[in-house]
Amino acid sequence: MYGTTDGTPPATGAVEVTGFQGDWQLTVGGQPYTVKGLTWGTDGGTKPLLDSAAANGIRVVNGFWLQPGGGPGSGGCVDYVTDPTYKTDMLTEFAKWVEEYKSHPATLMWNVGNESVTGPVDGGGMGRE
Repeated sequence: MYGTTDGTPPATGAVEVTGFQGDWQLTVGGQPYTVKGLTWGTDGGTKPLLDSAAANGIRVVNGFWLQPGGGPGSGGCVDYVTDPTYKTDMLTEFAKWVEEYKSHPATLMWNVGNESVTGPVDGGGMGRE
């Protein structure tokens, strides 16, 4: 999230990421923009967060989290690369919430990842990936 708490409207306009590994630039409305935080868990409960962020001049990076990927030593986690059901379900879910929140004034962009999701470790316990 980025912005002020003094009610200043968040920057508007096209969001663009340019550059290359180690030298990325983010612009909003053609002006440099700095992201100072993130949110995650985009779903039906996200609207109040976005409403509050917009009311305080803050833009949000809406996150979608995948389960940890499968493969050797994965602890039985889903393999989102080769599991067609999981892949289809996630793409459908992402599209649903993008459609719902894409025009919200607090939405800056979207992020997809799995680094903050916990999964089974050592016989079914929960732990950070």
